[in-house]
Amino acid sequence: MIKINKNTMDIEVTSGDTGTFSFSVKNKDTGKSFLNEGDTITFTLKERNTGTVILQKVITEFDDGLVVVPISASETANLTPELTYVYDLVLTRSDGTVDTLNPTDKFFSYFTVKRGVMNGWFWNRKTKCRNKSNKSNI
Repeated sequence: MIKINKNTMDIEVTSGDTGTFSFSVKNKDTGKSFLNEGDTITFTLKERNTGTVILQKVITEFDDGLVVVPISASETANLTPELTYVYDLVLTRSDGTVDTLNPTDKFFSYFTVKRGVMNGWFWNRKTKCRNKSNKSNI
């Protein structure tokens, strides 16, 4: 499951879940898409404290300005639960022009991974692996 706070654009996912999120890239005055053939959007997820790139997705196909970013179960399972990441979205035009997209007044948006319980297993933050759960651990 992926949840997005529409005011802050912060994203929350559950470890081990598959999901997608989407956003529109449109001119706020005309409402028309300003994405063109050959443009790309790059979603980059980084560790908040170190800036280390954890996940990067390059999106090259758009439907009337709609950008869809898929995230697989294995990608979210490899993220550390309860750790806060930051992400950015960068538009690279076919002519080489680069713009960082900032849908809010914030400098960056947060991406948080929540611990998931799947088939009786839970994420152990101390050992950084999945352990068999019991009711006292959940």
